[in-house]
Amino acid sequence: MSSRLKTIESYKKESNSFSSPARTNSIYNQPAYRKAAGKAGKRGYSMAELPAALFLLFIGLMFPLMIMASLGYRASILYFACDASARKAAKSPTYTDGVTNADTTLKNSLKDFSGIKTVAPVCTILVKPLTGGKATESKTKLAAGSIDTSKNLYFVRTYVDADLDPLVHFDPTWMKMNIPGLTGPYHLQLNIESYSENPNGLSE
Repeated sequence: MSSRLKTIESYKKESNSFSSPARTNSIYNQPAYRKAAGKAGKRGYSMAELPAALFLLFIGLMFPLMIMASLGYRASILYFACDASARKAAKSPTYTDGVTNADTTLKNSLKDFSGIKTVAPVCTILVKPLTGGKATESKTKLAAGSIDTSKNLYFVRTYVDADLDPLVHFDPTWMKMNIPGLTGPYHLQLNIESYSENPNGLSE
């Protein structure tokens, strides 16, 4: 009986001696495997976060930049149209013709572009004394006989009010915000003055 127990005990020891190295030297316990598994886990996390990162990139960064670029583009077009309108008004023979020519020139300059809504330009007369005194501005034509080119310089100032539509319209109820240029049109007013080439006609 005792010899049989000794045989069983020796068998258990031999089994443990064979199985222990297998467990301790397993590939799963090797540093290289653990390092590779860590890298794979990080790559997996990166792939899972990629859609959220792309969403923030395009919605949070690209769209605002595109909207700002479109507003700047339309504002530049509006400026050059206003400049052409002011120059046309300043070259007109009379003040009345200048108002009409300014409106016509502005409409013709913007007719091929979308996203820019304007009203009829307002033309005023700016009188600057040669002595350097304070300039005066008249919203109507000058009184007959009041024009003196030996004492004053005469300019035509053109005001233009416009609404620039954003490239992408966001719902005004989104986040309960009302932002010009994002949830609605961006209002812009330009005023450009140009030297009058026919100052004597500013009273007509």
